[in-house]
Amino acid sequence: MLHQYFPLQSEARSHMNEKWKECERYVSHVLAFNERYCKLSEQITLTLSCDFIKLLYCCAWYLFERGRFDLSFSIVGSVESAYGRADLLDHGLLLADLYSLQADMYNKLTQADKAVKFAMRSLKIKEKAVPIKVLDKHHPQLANSYIDIGVFIAGTNPRGAIRLHEKAIMIREGSPKYVDDQMQLLSLNYMNIGQCWWMVKELDKATVVYQKILDIIRALEEVTGAPLNSMTSWAMSVLANVLIDQGKFDAAFDLYTQSMKVHQQVLGITHYKTAACYNKIAWFLRKEGEYEMAIRYLRLSLMVHTHKHAIDTRPEIARTKYQLSEVLYHVGQIEEGGRLETEAQQLRFQLVGKSPGEDESQEAYDELVAYFYL
Repeated sequence: MLHQYFPLQSEARSHMNEKWKECERYVSHVLAFNERYCKLSEQITLTLSCDFIKLLYCCAWYLFERGRFDLSFSIVGSVESAYGRADLLDHGLLLADLYSLQADMYNKLTQADKAVKFAMRSLKIKEKAVPIKVLDKHHPQLANSYIDIGVFIAGTNPRGAIRLHEKAIMIREGSPKYVDDQMQLLSLNYMNIGQCWWMVKELDKATVVYQKILDIIRALEEVTGAPLNSMTSWAMSVLANVLIDQGKFDAAFDLYTQSMKVHQQVLGITHYKTAACYNKIAWFLRKEGEYEMAIRYLRLSLMVHTHKHAIDTRPEIARTKYQLSEVLYHVGQIEEGGRLETEAQQLRFQLVGKSPGEDESQEAYDELVAYFYL
């Protein structure tokens, strides 16, 4: 049943989040499938098909994108175990997929070193597969490894990340063979380059890139017939960042509001990516003196991050508590504001060793959070 109905990952290994409505019906079956496989594999020697292993892999990818990191890691362990016992003769390409998935998971857990390690393992397998004609030199999966590493190093080396993203784009645009399979991934490539140009304050270059992204997304929406997707919401969000730096606050607020609404519709109101929108909306509301509304959004963000037990959300919690404490001070709630500020300082000390009052500002707390959540 799962193999027939659960959406499988595309050849290009693009994000599966547009298929959530289909996937969500089968989560209980996915978990039961993995549990029964684990129990049975302890009792007898199983002969495993490639389709069986790929199905487990697709289930793990979906759960990861849904924010179910603990379950995804569990299933990835099952897939690696299954792969090790099966003789697939695929030159390690499915193993490379598993490494890429784990790299993405560690990146979301803000463990960049582990993310780069797994991404490099994946890239080495793919690079070895190209000369022996097992993997096309323009295959999306090869480009994916370069964009992955670019994303993982962007926080510390944005210009190096730009070079990797440009290499990925050269692979993607080097052949028309895979155009229809990777429109989403091509827009993601440009999205990350634009983000890096914004980080190094090359705002004109960032704006040009974001316009390119919106053109690709419009074409993607025409192909899929889906006007709302997570790529649209992220494009709005990152373009709003540029508009803020250009002093265009009203236009930026409109984009952030639209981005938040799309996040809520596509990902849900309690997804960790949606919660990042609440922090930015609260920033605008505080700037306009709408303190009570800002407090409501920040409490919602704090609730989401506090209940994500499967991942380390201390950076997000620290940022949100500090941001909330500043707003509470403005409305005279000194006691709660002081308590939250102290808790934020303690978390920041745990994360980066900075003592209370040392280089302390909202920007300093923003730096705790992965750049793609800013």
